[in-house]
Amino acid sequence: MKEYLDEIKETEQKAKYIIEEAEKEAKARINRANEEAEEFLLKVRKEAEEKGVLLLKEARGEATKEVERIKRMYDEKIREILNNTRPRIEKASELILEKVVNFYGNS
Repeated sequence: MKEYLDEIKETEQKAKYIIEEAEKEAKARINRANEEAEEFLLKVRKEAEEKGVLLLKEARGEATKEVERIKRMYDEKIREILNNTRPRIEKASELILEKVVNFYGNS
């Protein structure tokens, strides 16, 4: 009977050892998986940041082009308005000058 109890005890110890080793292995695998996941996330973040920087550069370039286009458009409109109003301004200046001359000339 003692032999059976000793055998059961030995089997329990072996089972305990196997379980402990399995737990250690599982923890090691989990730690490796966590490290790999962190490395992967860092890589993905870096790639995303690089793509983000490129997208920002492209967007700035496009925005700059659009600003320049709008500026050219408004510069042209301003020139057009000035060209259209210049004769009126000159006419108004002549009328004002005439009024001033007539007023002071008749005084």
